Order: sequence, then C-alpha cells, then structure tokens
Amino acid sequence: MPVFGSLGDFGLSDVLMLLGNRQGSLDLRSIPGYSQPITVSVANGEILSISQGGEALDPERASALLKSLLRQAQGEFEFTDCPSEHLANCRNALRWPLERALLTAGQQETEWSAYQRAFSDPRTKFEATSAEVQLDDSLRDFWGKAERLLKSDGATAEELSEKLAMPLEQAQFYLYELRLAGLVTPARGHSREQASKRDLWRQVLGALRK
Repeated sequence: MPVFGSLGDFGLSDVLMLLGNRQGSLDLRSIPGYSQPITVSVANGEILSISQGGEALDPERASALLKSLLRQAQGEFEFTDCPSEHLANCRNALRWPLERALLTAGQQETEWSAYQRAFSDPRTKFEATSAEVQLDDSLRDFWGKAERLLKSDGATAEELSEKLAMPLEQAQFYLYELRLAGLVTPARGHSREQASKRDLWRQVLGALRK
C-alpha cells in the first residue's frame, strides 16, 4: 500500500525511520532546487541506493544529497513497496544502515554549519595554485574532479555545484578546505571587482550620512 505525504508535515528523517524497515522506494518530488526526481530505495533498515533523475549516485554524491534533503521542509513524498528481487538489483548499492546514515548526515550538517560563516561568497572565483599537498580521501576526490576547472579559467562555488552536481554548501566547504591547504586562491580580477563594489557602496553610504 503506497504511503504519501508532505515534507512540511513529516521531515525526511522521520519518514525514513518509519518506513525504513519495509522494502520499497521513496520517491521525492517538488523539492526546491531539485528539478529531477529523487528516489531513495530502502530495505530491512538499510538505504540501498539514492538516485537522481534515474541515475544511481555514488556514495559521496548520495551522502551530500541526503544531507541536503534532511533540511528540506517543502516537497512531497510517496513510498511504494517493491519485491525484494527488484531491490536486490539496485545499481551501486550503498547498503547503509539507516540510523547510522542519518546520524552521519546530521554530523556533517553540524560541521558545515560551524564553518559556514567562513565560506566565501558563492560567486567568488577561485584559481588553482602550484602547491602540492597531501589531502584526505574525500577532499582528494573533489580535487580530482574540480582541478581541471580551477586550473583553466577558475571556477566559483556556484559553477562547481552545477557542473559536479553537488549541493552548493558542499562546494563552498571543499573550496574553503582547499584554500586552507593552499591549493586555491581567489582570482585577482574578481577580488579587485569585489573591492571596487565595496568602495562604491562606502561612497554611497557616506553620501547618505551627510
């Protein structure tokens, strides 16, 4: 029997905990910022896969998407039971224990929120430096995907978020980490443009105070 409702009434975490021991697919739609349909397949207390637009996501992208979805208070969900043989064929099966996955996503959210004030404006363009640094696994994976973009014409968090199909906050966090590691730096031209805008606003505000 299908189960459906609104994320405004039940958060995704509550929905998954209630339905996670069943076998089926949770379809999410009308989620702000996501034009493609999202499906979370669960069975026996595990998240088997997370797909977006019909594509099963790898663990890193799936984790980032889950973290972003847990904050959503808008959108609709519908859960449909599926036979076990159908779920057994999930591509790129994650097989995450449900409670652990939700706890990990919550911890990531807390970590990102703690650093959020230090994030650069999402429109700030960054360029790669010539430094060579050892990185942890998750940051090294992001660097491998973003390096070409950052070394060519530079890239903003907004551009990386779109081209690498990840939440904006995740792209900002990784750029923040890369900047601390010395692998990227704000593009000079963009910095001058931002400084020019700030100077203009100071002049306007100064004139208004007179």
